[in-house]
Amino acid sequence: MFINTTENAESININPADFEIGKRLSKIQEQNKCPDKDMAKILGIYEYEYYDLKQGLKEPTIKILNNLKQSFNISVDWLLYGD
Repeated sequence: MFINTTENAESININPADFEIGKRLSKIQEQNKCPDKDMAKILGIYEYEYYDLKQGLKEPTIKILNNLKQSFNISVDWLLYGD
């Protein structure tokens, strides 16, 4: 995993659609009975940004990945790459 330092120091240079992050975010939500609004709040982003993240239109930042890891005790590797 590489950090894209030219545009935004917190962006990760990946294509979220390729990693099916949205499906894994939905799984986390379902297991924790957490609506989109609450997920966005936990991640420190706006609800519309969370929708974009789930649809693979937004790259997760390091901050978002860390918030997911800490809040739901998940592996960042699992989130990005699956089982």
